[in-house]
Amino acid sequence: MKILMNERTYGLNFKFFSSSVLQFFSSSVCILCLLFFIFDINPASGASITGLIQNANQYDGQIVEIQAEVIGDVMRRSNGVWLNVSDGTSAIGIFCARSILPQIKFRGDYKNSGDILLIKGQFNRADRSQGGDLDIRASEIKVIKDGYKVKRELNRGKLNAIVILVPIIIVLIIIKPRG
Repeated sequence: MKILMNERTYGLNFKFFSSSVLQFFSSSVCILCLLFFIFDINPASGASITGLIQNANQYDGQIVEIQAEVIGDVMRRSNGVWLNVSDGTSAIGIFCARSILPQIKFRGDYKNSGDILLIKGQFNRADRSQGGDLDIRASEIKVIKDGYKVKRELNRGKLNAIVILVPIIIVLIIIKPRG
């Protein structure tokens, strides 16, 4: 059985493909899609932080890899370094030895977009050494993209509205009828 398609339909002519080739291709695509949905596979960047948190029992004690932006302060302690990272879905604390922490140039805040890190380490649902906190004990950290200063422009429309409305409000307050 041959599957024929009108060339005008998609600009393609499938008459050269046998039905078994098309069946194999469509079956392969379906199986791959099912695997991605069933096993929550994210091929681009490893697990998402939200996925780790929602499936904490499943990932507890496992080695995970995430890609995330450094946010907030990098807190140096006597036994290592704490930092928080966000992948856009959620945030998580990362603990690592000082020796594996690369140079962090930008930390994410209102004025900056933080460095993007690739972090590999052990996910802990309840880290006993940290009072039961959920965290990742990093064994490898690499900067994969440098952060940068965020340029925020003043909204001229809002500025103009303030310049016009504030004097009007002041005048209305002053000449308010007393009674």
